[in-house]
Order: sequence, then structure tokens, then C-alpha cells
Amino acid sequence: MKKFIIPISIGLVLLSSCSRNTVRNTQADDFIDRCSVVKTGEKIFPVDDNTSTNFDYLQYIHNDTLPMLSLLNTYSNSIYLYDAEKYIILDTITFDKEGAHGVGKIQGYYYHNDDSIFTYAYGYGRVFLANRKGKVVQKYNLFDPDELMNDTTQFRALPYFYSWTPMLYKDDRLILTGGFFTETSLEKSDNTFVTNIYDVVKGKGVYTNSYPEQYQKYEWDGGFFYRQPSISLYSDSSFLLGFSADHRLRHYDWKTGEQTYFYAGSKDIKDIEPLRTNKVFVAEHPNDEIRDWYYSQPSYEGVFADPYKHLVYRIARLPNPTQKKGTFNAKPVIIIVLDEQLNYIGEELLPEGLSYDTFNSYVSPEGLHIHIRNPKDEDHLTFYTYNMKR
Repeated sequence: MKKFIIPISIGLVLLSSCSRNTVRNTQADDFIDRCSVVKTGEKIFPVDDNTSTNFDYLQYIHNDTLPMLSLLNTYSNSIYLYDAEKYIILDTITFDKEGAHGVGKIQGYYYHNDDSIFTYAYGYGRVFLANRKGKVVQKYNLFDPDELMNDTTQFRALPYFYSWTPMLYKDDRLILTGGFFTETSLEKSDNTFVTNIYDVVKGKGVYTNSYPEQYQKYEWDGGFFYRQPSISLYSDSSFLLGFSADHRLRHYDWKTGEQTYFYAGSKDIKDIEPLRTNKVFVAEHPNDEIRDWYYSQPSYEGVFADPYKHLVYRIARLPNPTQKKGTFNAKPVIIIVLDEQLNYIGEELLPEGLSYDTFNSYVSPEGLHIHIRNPKDEDHLTFYTYNMKR
């Protein structure tokens, strides 16, 4: 995507409301919705008996000759490669967990090409570079896990990957993102970081990007729901970072170190209330308390840059206080659309009645693809394709 972007005034963007102790969207009514987002197709991929339709990590691999969709099977420690247009399995790459070519239990990866597949196992502190035969050709030592966990002067998040928080690779740099899942009053803007930009040539990483102000002020459960950021590559030297309780997106250029904020909120989200309005250490929150709070609040849950149509999509979800315990997330889904200068274009509330697995979405030249869960069909992965219409 083009690097030319016009930042909006930071003073006009979200600030936490001191009177109401919420994260208020002060610009919810400032923009005109100038587009619609419509379903334009479906993609259905078969899965074998060893693959679950409930998964956490995929990657679209763009190739003019043979575009592929890859999927992580954590049970077999394998990456499945599909023909993204014909929906057939092309190959299965299985990795050893131990031994000379062991990579541990893969939690995330980046498929660069057949000879360069970066894999990561949570907590190992290393990234392994392997080929399509599953053979390790190089190891990168990122950090000492014990040192990282015991450091009380800096809080650096361990990388933790999902389809919406993927491992990225560009310009000889691995971009590794994770959430810092411990709430502490010691958290400040200059000592808590969620991204590690690792130069594979120099063998050195730089920790960057702290949480927004409201994360340092309020408590957000110390876990997955609101502490895990989302990320998407934006240009040859920058990415977009989104936080579940922030109505903005952050543009970060790793060559200049410059951070710029852009409004990317929904007109239907006026306020987001934290779990607690002060930082009080709680060893473990009751699961029901966290669950009820999550479903009572709106959230932003994914950012996906579209380099083919020069757009950016952001997923937002509205409250669903009647969510039944033990059922799949049924919070209503909104797709927000920005142009390539990160200006708000519009948004669309998707029809109800479907199990939108928005965390497992990807972008191809055909549009934005969202996984649709169907518990009655364990043999296929179904994705609905969406595109913006003026």
C-alpha cells in the first residue's frame, strides 16, 4: 500500500472520559457513511480427518501463478497448503517437535517461500527457519524467556500469534506481536511493549509500541479479550496496530520510529467500559465475571490491510448481553472501511444468524474473507467474501 497518509488531529480522537470512566468515541457522529459492504462470494475448503474446523491460525500466500491459503494444524504440528482458487490440498508440511529439526509445538508461522518458513513455539524465545520439507536451516534467538518474565523494570510481551495477530516478515525483519497479560499499576507508556521488530541479518530485536493510555489507567481483565492487539502489514516499512478498547488505529513506521493515530471507530460504538476503573491486582478473575463483561461491551477485533484494492478493513463487535454460556461468540459484527490514506469511508453491520469467526479472516485480491463456523459440517471450512460498494 502507499505510504502517503494524512493523520487526523490527535486532539479530536478518543480520550478516556474521566467523568464516566469509559473510553468514549468522541468522533462517532463526525463522519458520513459513504459505502456499503456486501457479500460477493463463498469459498469452501475440504479438511481431512486430522484437521479441526476450529482453528486459530491461517495465512494467505499471494502468488500470481499459484495463490495459496495455509492453515496450522496444531494436533499434527503441520501446515496445510491449499490452492486458494481451486480449494484443493496441495501439500502438508509436518514439523518435528524435538530432535535435530525440532521446532517445538508451533503456535504461529510466516510462509515466505518454499525455502523460508519461519515458525514459532510459545515460550521458546526462538524462531526457527525451515524449508518446505520441514527441515530446520537456521535458528534465531529472540530473548531469554526467564529473563523476560522476571524483569520488573520493563514489561515486554511474549509473542503470541493468531490469524488476526500474525507473524509478519518484511525487509529482513520479523514483526512479532503479543499481549502483556498481567495487569499492574507499574505499567507505563515507556516500559510496556507489545511488538518486537527483529532484524534477521543483524540478529537483534527492538521492542516498540506500548498500550494506549486507557490500558495504563483501567483494568481490562489481564487476558485475551482486550489485551491482545491486532496487526496488519501496511507498507514496506510500516504496519497498523489495533487495540480492542481503542477507537483509533496506530500506524507505526519501523524505519523512522514514528507513530501516528487515525480514527477507525464505529458510529454504533459510543463508549467502552473497562472491567475495573482502577488497577487492582487480582490473581485470577472468575471466568463468569470476565465472560459477562466481555459480552456486555463492544470491542474492536481485527485489522486487515487490503493491498489489492488499497483499503483497510477493521472488525468491530457490538454487545450481546444475552449470549448463552458455552456457545460461540454471537456479538454482532461490523466491518469498518478506510481508504489507503486511512480516512474513514463507512461501515456495515452484517446480518445476524451466522457464526462469524472474525478472528480467522484474511484478504486476497477477491476481497475480505471471514470464516463462518458451522458445527454441523466438520468436513469443510467455509469463508464468506465481502467487498466494499460505493
